[in-house]
Amino acid sequence: MKWIIACILACVGGCKTERISIVEKTMSKTIHIALSDQPGRFELGDALSLNIEYFNASDGPISFREPAKTWEVRLRVRRRPARAGAEPSEEANGEIEDDPQEVSFGRIIYEDIPGGPSSYSAEPADVIELDPGRKYSFQYDIGRRWLDLFPPGIHEVKIIDESVDDERVESNQISVAVTFTPDSFSRQLGVAASTEFPLDARAFARDWIRRFRPEFDLALEDPSEAAAAENRRQIDAARGWWAANAATPEVLEEIKAINRSAFPRADQ
Repeated sequence: MKWIIACILACVGGCKTERISIVEKTMSKTIHIALSDQPGRFELGDALSLNIEYFNASDGPISFREPAKTWEVRLRVRRRPARAGAEPSEEANGEIEDDPQEVSFGRIIYEDIPGGPSSYSAEPADVIELDPGRKYSFQYDIGRRWLDLFPPGIHEVKIIDESVDDERVESNQISVAVTFTPDSFSRQLGVAASTEFPLDARAFARDWIRRFRPEFDLALEDPSEAAAAENRRQIDAARGWWAANAATPEVLEEIKAINRSAFPRADQ
């Protein structure tokens, strides 16, 4: 890929001459992504592991920060409208974003220094060095990191890398289809109960459980001992309720309704 950069220098107080400098710049790297597994459709809460490949497309060696730990490397996700041909803002259930969502792979580390100023810094990352024609590959579970970006529906996914000044590299785009199944409820219970998941993911899981059990509620952030005990009681009660009701006609119809509203009619 090549850009043409044109710089136009004009005289002040009446232009007599115009000088245009044209410089060609060749993209130094390319990115290709693919799903590690191709099951056709994933279930809500499944691992969504990407194979991510960086390739040195230039004539010389290049170096860059480890992409999985770099703030300027982002995942871009756009959920496809559920009605074929519809714009996202037309979707009736309000779950579709008009604009794509972008999240950074790299984390920002917060450090609270007693008696001093707080500080923020990018997480440490290795430097990757590639000779011409060489590649660097890694896997990343975007489903575990960003569970809340993948509700039932079809999602268009790509990676954008702006870690090098004046260079924007975009990967190919892939589609990820996510469905709600009877197993999804139990998986969301596991996410909501686990402190290993980010708060956004746990809140997302809690809200899906409420779809079937409206009284379900959890104290997610720094619960007291009493609140933690209540969380466990709610999880156990929801698990018992699901064991008794997962196969009832009402629950099965609700699952069908979720998937009907999530997918374009042509994909059902």
